[in-house]
Amino acid sequence: MNLFGIKVFERETIIEGDTAYMVRWRIVDCRLFGVYLHKILRSDQDRYVHDHPFSFVSIMLWGAYGEVLSRYVSTPWGGHAHDYTIIRDRRAPSICFRRAEDAHRLVLDKPCWTLVLRGPRRREWGFYTESKWVHFRDYLRGQTKDENRRKVEA
Repeated sequence: MNLFGIKVFERETIIEGDTAYMVRWRIVDCRLFGVYLHKILRSDQDRYVHDHPFSFVSIMLWGAYGEVLSRYVSTPWGGHAHDYTIIRDRRAPSICFRRAEDAHRLVLDKPCWTLVLRGPRRREWGFYTESKWVHFRDYLRGQTKDENRRKVEA
């Protein structure tokens, strides 16, 4: 449902490759903030860590996942070395804050549920490869011939 540019109670399934990655319920989604319920079904398939277009708080409601964090974060304007050895286990109940620039990758054994409170969109997002930050569209296009590698079904 869309009320005055504010999305409320929308459900979408994010598909990567041939399998569902996440089911997202947009409880509220507007320009300034969003509240999402996520059922994360499996690990991120991507080799590299990614960042986000907004800062957010993630509340682990049920389940657990490992989070691979990048110690040295590249920026679109220059490169830095990466250290992928930081792994944090998050288990319910727990709360974490991530800045838009914080790069991570999720590793799951079983599906989990999170409630996400996001701030305003303030940047583009992408992946941190060995050599540089790559915009998500360019990265996903390069991973497969199918340009709709990551697609969303409402």
